Amino acid sequence: MNLLSKSDVFAENKLFATLDTTVRKVVLETIPFLLSDTVGFIRKLPHNLVESFRSTLDEVREADILLHVVDISHPNF
Repeated sequence: MNLLSKSDVFAENKLFATLDTTVRKVVLETIPFLLSDTVGFIRKLPHNLVESFRSTLDEVREADILLHVVDISHPNF
């Protein structure tokens, strides 16, 4: 996100490093779009934490395109 948007959003490979959705305007060639970084998805999220992930779910519902970034070095990619 930082490279594409030329910004300095905090990024760390750590659970819950992203707590709020961050949106930046990006222009590739002549095509402008909004790039959102959200809290990551967690398997088997306890029901009592679903509300905490509401902003992520809202972003997904409103998105035109979803890009799921996966670490292929992880054994369960």
